[in-house]
Amino acid sequence: MNSLKIDTTGLRFRVDAVEQKKDGAGNPVLDKETQQPKFTVHLTVRIPDRIRPDQWAVTIVGQPRIAVDSYVLLRGVVAYPWEQGDRHGIALRAESIAPESAPAEAAQTSARPAAQNGVPVAAGSRGGGR
Repeated sequence: MNSLKIDTTGLRFRVDAVEQKKDGAGNPVLDKETQQPKFTVHLTVRIPDRIRPDQWAVTIVGQPRIAVDSYVLLRGVVAYPWEQGDRHGIALRAESIAPESAPAEAAQTSARPAAQNGVPVAAGSRGGGR
């Protein structure tokens, strides 16, 4: 599979949503190598010198330890083409994702922070609107 490494230097990523990938029957999609579930992280991407942000959906293997509305760091982002019948596009995946305030080497994918009173915990969130 051809893929392109994406340089994310200078970009800021804000988490909009996290959802587990499911197949057509509603079963979790698992990584073929690790057998861990895959997740899609929906991000608002701020690019220097651009007025409007981009929206990215990035695949991560394992439950991300991030909160909605927090800023995060991505490591090992690649873009690769996909095709299904007459549909095609570019997909993104990352090796890891971590809160922006965490050390870069701690970027890891696993358990998401618990919710308090039904509201996601936004540890490390810098707040603010879109």
